[in-house]
Amino acid sequence: MKYSNIVLIPQPDCYGRFAHQAFSILAGWSIAHKIGCFFLPRPFTYFSSNFNQYVDFSVSSRSAYVFEGKSFYRRMSGKSPDMYGNTKYNLNQLDNICDFLAELELNHNPSADYILLEMPFDQTAGRFLKRLTEAMKLDLIKIFKPLGLLTSHEYSTDAKSISQTSIAIHIRRGDVTPSRHPSWHIADIYYENAIHALYSLFGDKARIRILCEESDIAWSNVSAINSLRAKGIIVDQTNYNLQMHPRAAIDFSHMLNSDILISGQSGFSMLAAMIKHGNIPLAVMKNESSYFPQSVNCTYRINAESDLVSIESAKRIFGDCKYIRQRMAQ
Repeated sequence: MKYSNIVLIPQPDCYGRFAHQAFSILAGWSIAHKIGCFFLPRPFTYFSSNFNQYVDFSVSSRSAYVFEGKSFYRRMSGKSPDMYGNTKYNLNQLDNICDFLAELELNHNPSADYILLEMPFDQTAGRFLKRLTEAMKLDLIKIFKPLGLLTSHEYSTDAKSISQTSIAIHIRRGDVTPSRHPSWHIADIYYENAIHALYSLFGDKARIRILCEESDIAWSNVSAINSLRAKGIIVDQTNYNLQMHPRAAIDFSHMLNSDILISGQSGFSMLAAMIKHGNIPLAVMKNESSYFPQSVNCTYRINAESDLVSIESAKRIFGDCKYIRQRMAQ
């Protein structure tokens, strides 16, 4: 079956944060790329609406928003409702992918110029986002390009930053606390060990930007951290409400422009890594049982509770990472 006259309409959760909404829109985008249909570009809403000035899905080669001729609108039925009433497909599973494609065929109408299909609420991409084609990578860069330009001048005109290695570390906080989301919360000490290990590897060439929303970090060795700050090794620590503050776009831009991006258990940094590299080159997870909130391939995974228990173990695990070694060699 040809899907060229189908237009998928993503239905992101309007209460979700920027990355959560983006991944829902990217479900329609990635499926359109993979099967040859189109998707309707959706704007960000509510607390994430400020990102509309930087992200434009309408420039995608698979977007469609002007329709001439005979059009039909349908809502996909999806799967049987779960305990929350959600009918989205689990597109990580082959049988669900087959069911999804079968529903597309069921709604096919050869006499229509366009068939507008509203996807299930908060539908995610699953396997469709796992391996990006070169066309998809280029399309992503085009869609999110204005975000990358927000801080690009800092990396191209500052002679000091050119000689240094810019490292962005995203730490998920805010709604993630030891009591509310214990399986997502990674204690501060592990990040502290990681920072000292990275400084051991890169020395004064390191320029570490800590991106941490809605929380302060409890450093165990404050004097050592202050020493790195005084030397310009640690250049920033943000502390704001990620949903409402316009600084969120600046932080996302810093991740896009960093030499090394260390993602966490958060769609915010995962999205930045996917745009920058097409996958996640390096991610810090809580432990071996932790899972990624979105289906994006990860090349090198660090489990904080076993790999970052000391500065020496952190230095060893970072030193084994090809992503890190390549930058050290430059």
